[in-house]
Amino acid sequence: MPHPTYLHHLEELKRAITSGDGDKAIAAAIGLEQVAKQYRTLLEQANDAILILEPESGRILDWNSRAETLLVYNAGSLANMSLWDLFPESELPTQRQEFERNQVERNVITSEISIICGDGTRRFVDSSSSLIRFGDRSVVQAILRDVSERVRLKKEAEEYAEELENRNKELARSQRLKSEFLASMSYDLLTPVEAIQGHCGILLDDELHDALTPLERKEILRKMEKNASQLKSLIARLLELSRLEAGAVAALNEDVDLVSLVHEEFEPYRNVLAARGLGGDVLSENRCIICRTDPVKLGNIVRLLLGNAARFTERGEVTISVRADGGTAVLSVRDTGIGMAHEYLEDIFGIFRTHERSFTRRDLGPALGLSLVKKFSDLLGGQIEIETEMGRGTVFTLRLPGTVLRVQPFAEESGSSGKNGIRDALVVDDDRYTVEMLSEFLECVAHCRVRKAYSGVDAQLRLTEQRPDFLFVDLMLPQINGERLLHYCERMWGENAVTKIVVTGKILTSEERSRLLERAAAVIDKRNLRTDVLRNLLSSVLDLDHSAVPAH
Repeated sequence: MPHPTYLHHLEELKRAITSGDGDKAIAAAIGLEQVAKQYRTLLEQANDAILILEPESGRILDWNSRAETLLVYNAGSLANMSLWDLFPESELPTQRQEFERNQVERNVITSEISIICGDGTRRFVDSSSSLIRFGDRSVVQAILRDVSERVRLKKEAEEYAEELENRNKELARSQRLKSEFLASMSYDLLTPVEAIQGHCGILLDDELHDALTPLERKEILRKMEKNASQLKSLIARLLELSRLEAGAVAALNEDVDLVSLVHEEFEPYRNVLAARGLGGDVLSENRCIICRTDPVKLGNIVRLLLGNAARFTERGEVTISVRADGGTAVLSVRDTGIGMAHEYLEDIFGIFRTHERSFTRRDLGPALGLSLVKKFSDLLGGQIEIETEMGRGTVFTLRLPGTVLRVQPFAEESGSSGKNGIRDALVVDDDRYTVEMLSEFLECVAHCRVRKAYSGVDAQLRLTEQRPDFLFVDLMLPQINGERLLHYCERMWGENAVTKIVVTGKILTSEERSRLLERAAAVIDKRNLRTDVLRNLLSSVLDLDHSAVPAH
């Protein structure tokens, strides 16, 4: 309702105009002007934005300065706008309905209306609108209060409440899975222990022991050993996982041939797969891929993935492929096993999950294994990916970015062996005295070009660089021993492409010496490296210069 003073001056003006009284008309006009100034003052002093609107069209008729500030529009813009220019198009039908309520209810309060300001930002306002009549004319007064901060805090509170609820659900789920895990772990730990106790009871019972044949006793011992190995493997995985969780495991950086490592890790599984009628092979387009990483951790990943693939494959094959993608080493273990449902992939590397919905007694081993795979992969800076299809099989792919140092395809052969008729010899021993003595003899008496290596890792790298004519290797090397190095040389260059000579300080039995001579052309006792002894041992292997005498 308009102010009474305004209505009084308005009536006085009408009467003065009707009667033709100019003085009274001027006095009434002055009174109306004073009321208008008071109205403008009150409008500008208001703490909220105020809009005066035309009821039928929503056109903006008047406003205060706070409206310009809130809406980020200047006076020239607001003069040509309607209320509907402030709302997103999707909200126009709802806001029109609210505006029409003013025709009936006179006063309408609407909370948290979304408006679009002149600078393109979105703000939220509470609106209180009233229908005001001036005789035969009406306007709508809308008071807008900025509540954007309240809406933001409310939204944050709702998101926090939702996050808290989700965390509580996840905590409850985790507690349930832990309980299932502990129950399954207890079973898997107790089963082999009870089996071992039972077998021990049979052997300790004099009557039962005497009734057994030697073969039956041996079979019982074999079962005890199998159960002990199963228990040891499970405990080792649990301890390793605990160390990884505690951050007590660090990764080392060594140069290692990925192809050779994979071949060595796959070899024990080849017979296991064949015995079950399954195929299996290592696939690589390269003779070697030299990477800088931790060979022990990487070997653990390969073994765990191969074990998992073999466990869940009942027909078909298990293969492991190795390749280099630029500077990234890529290793993939593929099986034709039972596969997994995609809904379980999110939790597949969790300690409390495998491919089943929850733990079963069969699941504990692979669950720990896959959890370790993820932990080791993270430790090496790698990424592990899964592709799977129910009934078709699974592919686990490990990527190790920035680890590849060099690659040698199978098409590449040795670049210097035999060049200009000079033969190449590689001497490998962690005892520097032995390396120097043999090197001097080979250079002076056999006229060989000699390369030296003081560890199995160093020797592997040198073997990948070029094929030697002769390989002198100590059996008792640290990390990669001589037996593994001989196998590596044969796999890389062929069984008879390199003449192999074993160097050892061990006192060998005739049987041990005969076994070594099946693979090596000669066996040298490193405790006796006199020139005459070496001449006698190697005269049939090397083309020696009998006139030459080493400096030592």
